[in-house]
Amino acid sequence: MHCRVMIAGLPAMVLSECLRKFLTAQGVMVPMLIVSLAVLPTHIAVLHCLVSELHWGVEGAAVALVIAFWNTTILLAGYIRWSGIWQRSLKNDWTLDCLKEIHVFFRLAVPGAGMLLIEVWSFELTTLFAGKLFCLCRLLDYSDSNY
Repeated sequence: MHCRVMIAGLPAMVLSECLRKFLTAQGVMVPMLIVSLAVLPTHIAVLHCLVSELHWGVEGAAVALVIAFWNTTILLAGYIRWSGIWQRSLKNDWTLDCLKEIHVFFRLAVPGAGMLLIEVWSFELTTLFAGKLFCLCRLLDYSDSNY
């Protein structure tokens, strides 16, 4: 159930990461710190309310994380919009010439994404097999105790 709830936070995580990379490329670090420090107390309050007060358990923790992801994304997007940093980055003669060599990027990005998927899947399969191994060990232990 935790993973199902966390799906609602995936778009916010992706957008937040893109906004963080944009701000890092512009050399702006302090607003990211301020946003993180602003979201932290609200996350702790929502987490306490959902898990302890409403007794939602693990699902409450997932909902609190989703809310924190969206808060972070909204605050970072708001900073970029109202600070005008996006206009300054466009004034530096941005043209479509940067897209001429995009095929080089994709030649590196697609295998990299594939390797990342294989890594994540290997962790998931290891966890799955570890759970099955535990059941098998219990079964063998039970069958050995009958003799």
